[in-house]
Amino acid sequence: PTLSFRPKGLMCPDHKEEVTHYCKTCQRLVCQLCRVRRTHSGHKITPVLSAYQALKDKLTKSLTYILGNQDTVQTQICELEEAVRHTEVSGQQAKEEVSQLVRGLGAVLEEKRASLLQAIEECQQERLARLSAQIQEHRSLLDGSGLVGYAQEVLKETDQPCFVQAAKQLHNRIARATEALQTFRPAASSSFRHCQLDVGREMKLLTELNFLRVPEAPVIDTQRTFAYDQIFLCWRLPPHSPPAWHYTVEFRRTDVPAQPGPTRWQRREEVRGTSALLENPDTGSVYVLR
Repeated sequence: PTLSFRPKGLMCPDHKEEVTHYCKTCQRLVCQLCRVRRTHSGHKITPVLSAYQALKDKLTKSLTYILGNQDTVQTQICELEEAVRHTEVSGQQAKEEVSQLVRGLGAVLEEKRASLLQAIEECQQERLARLSAQIQEHRSLLDGSGLVGYAQEVLKETDQPCFVQAAKQLHNRIARATEALQTFRPAASSSFRHCQLDVGREMKLLTELNFLRVPEAPVIDTQRTFAYDQIFLCWRLPPHSPPAWHYTVEFRRTDVPAQPGPTRWQRREEVRGTSALLENPDTGSVYVLR
């Protein structure tokens, strides 16, 4: 706001003529030429003097009301300051709750990660053990090593009974080794495709993670609300609003002097349904409800 309210000029910007009238439709000052032009045809135009008196009366009335209700202004300031403090506290609590929940999700994911990695590790070690055993078996088939070396030594035996005694069991082992060479395949697969994760659904859920939709502010049903010796208040939710489990009804008198500090509302907590009965109101008093 500024205390310097006087315009720099009172000439019509279109015709450079002195303004003599006020167009209520366009809410601007106009000159005599403006009145006869099509621009303001059919508009409500009044002399400047009439507009001056009407606006001055309205401004005086509004200013008188504001100055006469300074206690109300101060009370509302206190209520707003209390709302600021409550907003700061509630906002911090909301941040902490979200952080705690997200940390909880992280802990669950970390636990699941450890479990999956442990399963892969066990599978990997079991396969490595089988492959290592198979390598050892094949190394024994190298010239001069293990089973082959032993067979080569047995073949040098010239004593027939001794040869038969040694070769009887050796032949079975050599036969199995021969078959293993002919039908060779690794004892375990090196692929871990069965350990791939499909996290598409989970990623979509995490991406869509958001705050709960809260119900919109209810609208008082003036057709069903009435007051006599009791106040019967009815309301409804706007279309497409999420449902509400319960409501809080607040009410206070407006015809009593304002008290210092935040406005005191009377409350009715945990109201089920879309109506409430306020019994024994003060006769002849004016109430505001929300």
